[in-house]
Amino acid sequence: MLGSDSLTAQTLRTASQRWLNVQQTQGSVTYLANGSRPARVGDRLTATGQGIRTGSRSSAILNVDDGIGVVRIAENTNLVVSSLSTQANGGKVTEMNVTQGQARLQVRRFNNPGSRLEIKTPAGVAAVRGTEFGVTVSSLSGKLGVATTSGAVAVSAQNQSVLVQPNQFSTINPGQAPTPPAPFNPNIRMDVQELVRQGGGNYQLRAMTDPPNLVFINGQPIEVSTTGLVSAVVPAQPGGMITLLIRNPVGTEQVYQLATPTP
Repeated sequence: MLGSDSLTAQTLRTASQRWLNVQQTQGSVTYLANGSRPARVGDRLTATGQGIRTGSRSSAILNVDDGIGVVRIAENTNLVVSSLSTQANGGKVTEMNVTQGQARLQVRRFNNPGSRLEIKTPAGVAAVRGTEFGVTVSSLSGKLGVATTSGAVAVSAQNQSVLVQPNQFSTINPGQAPTPPAPFNPNIRMDVQELVRQGGGNYQLRAMTDPPNLVFINGQPIEVSTTGLVSAVVPAQPGGMITLLIRNPVGTEQVYQLATPTP
């Protein structure tokens, strides 16, 4: 019978065999492990609590140890390891927390029934056994958006789950169940319904986009409702232009320049 010290050593050896490897960085990318420092190609995340944080106009690509998958992280994203383990049957369990931002994953199909990969967020969990999908997490509310381009993703919250099939999406607001899967269009859509001048030089903007998208107006995050409504009061900008950036769960971006109405 093994003692507790032997069990601990065995557990540590098992954990050390799993990692996320930094394959590429662009811009301001921070490596979070025993403090923080600029990330470098070749850095490894091997333990719970270690992570990667990207700044504005920055990105990173991570490999999951022996070719299980690739994680592409967009700007202003926080990703932290929750669990990297190997089960007794050889199954590999990979769990990551994304607290804000956007990430796209390509995960090969698992041969071992005990293997799984999960993305945990403030609103819910996306679990896969082999697929290509992306997630968005609102920095304002924690709302989760999941879109799948191949394979299927089980999205769960509040003891309820939905299966998001290829070219579908689902969203979850914290404390709520996932929305029913709906068709996902990888092309960015925006429909401006209202842009009117208000007092004090502000403008009221109302627009529609796809519910899992992230929206930034003049660089500031704006919440998108589960119906896709974007509503914001926007201060007047030099030059009379409003800049909208929209990013969907698979990383596609579109920038719009809106001319403000003249007085």
